[in-house]
Amino acid sequence: MIPEENNVIEETQQEVKETTAEVQENVEEAANSEKPQSSLEDIVDQAKDKVGNVLNDLKENEHVKAVQEKVEGVIKDLKENESVKAAQQKMEDTINDLKNNESVKEAVDFVKEHADKAGDAIQDAVEEVQKCSFWQKLKGLFSK
Repeated sequence: MIPEENNVIEETQQEVKETTAEVQENVEEAANSEKPQSSLEDIVDQAKDKVGNVLNDLKENEHVKAVQEKVEGVIKDLKENESVKAAQQKMEDTINDLKNNESVKEAVDFVKEHADKAGDAIQDAVEEVQKCSFWQKLKGLFSK
């Protein structure tokens, strides 16, 4: 956290402690007074007002707003990250479906079978070209 944010948090904690102490003191005074009911209601109202003021101050504080924006950004990143994870999972599922698909397996086997035949045919053609007299003449011209 930023040091300024720590200060705001510490100040707020101190205000809450002071308000709590003040409320406790007022409750004890009200309990000892001759009119406990009305004094207690006043103390509760004062405590509500103070807590409300502290909350309003926190809501309007720039550092608190900055922290809130950072938290919202992190939450947004996490949601986006979850979307990425879902997309990755969907891709993996699609790849697995393709691996298990009979049509795909047949196509792969066909390509493998014909690739070997094509390789053999090309090798035979190369050997025939190397045996022909025209190739021998070209080879003789360029080797000098």
